Amino acid sequence: MISKDKQYTTRDGQEVRIYAIDGIGKFPIHGAIKTKKGWEQNCWKNDGDFNYNDNRSELNLIEIV
Repeated sequence: MISKDKQYTTRDGQEVRIYAIDGIGKFPIHGAIKTKKGWEQNCWKNDGDFNYNDNRSELNLIEIV
């Protein structure tokens, strides 16, 4: 389960900010990924999967331990 109290990166190592974990629908986790251009808004499934399409799995959330 994704938590606002934990830190995450994307599978490919980009910094992530989590804003909300109680959204509705298939992608209730709301946050942003830090890119070269700035912060880009994104949403994830409850398990941290980006799952937008098959070639974007590098944006899945990975907890920093």
